[in-house]
Amino acid sequence: MHGLHDLVTVEFPVPPQDGERFAWSMAYALLGGFQVAFSAEESELGAHVFDVPADGSRKRILLYETDEGGTGLLRNLWERDGWRRTARRALELLHVDPDTGKQRDDACETACYDCLLSYFNQQHHDLLDRRLVIDVLRQMLTVELEPGEGGRGLDWDTVKSAAVGAELEVIEELERRGFPRPIGQHAVIRDAKGAPVTEADLVYPNKIVVWVHGQPHHREHVRRRDAELERRLRSLGYRVVTVWPERLEEGLGELAERLQRPELLPRRPLLRIVPREKAEAYVRHLPLYTLEAAAGAFSEGQIPQEAGWVEVEGCNLREGMFVARVVGESMNRRIPNGAYCIFRRPVEGSRNGRVLLVQHRDFTDPETGGHYTVKVYQSEKEAAEEGEWRHTVIRLIPDSTDPAFQPMELRQASEEDFRVVAEFLTVLRR
Repeated sequence: MHGLHDLVTVEFPVPPQDGERFAWSMAYALLGGFQVAFSAEESELGAHVFDVPADGSRKRILLYETDEGGTGLLRNLWERDGWRRTARRALELLHVDPDTGKQRDDACETACYDCLLSYFNQQHHDLLDRRLVIDVLRQMLTVELEPGEGGRGLDWDTVKSAAVGAELEVIEELERRGFPRPIGQHAVIRDAKGAPVTEADLVYPNKIVVWVHGQPHHREHVRRRDAELERRLRSLGYRVVTVWPERLEEGLGELAERLQRPELLPRRPLLRIVPREKAEAYVRHLPLYTLEAAAGAFSEGQIPQEAGWVEVEGCNLREGMFVARVVGESMNRRIPNGAYCIFRRPVEGSRNGRVLLVQHRDFTDPETGGHYTVKVYQSEKEAAEEGEWRHTVIRLIPDSTDPAFQPMELRQASEEDFRVVAEFLTVLRR
């Protein structure tokens, strides 16, 4: 079998008696750190270890993307401080404080399912030992790399020369504001069988697709087609950012969030964002998430990766609150399109009449293309066995000036399929 895959190779000196154990432990530490740092799925990446010819003191580690043709995930290693971010997250996974090198009190002896072990690497469980790689990972926190040509994005002049219609204005603004260069332009996105789905105006690592929409996309039949194409892209794991030249700040703000580059968010005096280490968590600052990340992670009992911490004034903060940007017109009487909003979890007490962020595996919100939405919640219940109650109908009701938005109705929704994630509290700013 053969195929075309994006890959990275890196060589390490290895301990004389533990070369194989060191190499496989480092390989899975780097994979785990990368997955956390850049929101990658475990199944999207793989690793292999090779001997270095004529040099028994070194091992070569191959990291590769499992999707044929590549999705640009590994290009993150050449963006800014990609290796340092990977090493830092790897150390955290290995129960080590990256700054001090001290191990947590609950650290395992060699390897566990919270650090190096997983279902996908069972064949190497006997080889893995986190202790062998900690010192080298800490050294990587200070590494500086100059990327070769293979790690660079497209040249801005090349991107601008190929721009069509409204794209040039957006591309020039991306360059002016210091956004990273895209890794693809006018790229055809294909499904698992190789059939073309649509064309992406710009492509960034981690399956981020950018569409630049001009006036023709305001037409109703074009909007319906765009919504269906976006739904298909999301089902393939792509994250879609739509940029309208007349709403440039909204589009570029969403792209900055998707790229996890809070410093590129539009500079608004009332939206001050700081990194985690400078935040007064839940005293002056709340974590900033995308709605997609919040809905997916919180519903699975996990904590999503924040894009930064937002300073919030005039509000009593507590743990469980977070900030997310709501895009769309379905709730525009209460939430303007593109507004940054404060949410709170968990949701306690009666839910009827409250504006909630919910997730359901069997519906797709036409505005987000995802299995999550922000709507007014309403439900009907009936008595069940042993004094319990169950939902017969759940309605998710828009509050919009556009009558085209209609309630979503779910019947006999189970707790496994339908989850209330958080409650909308207030608009932070538009």
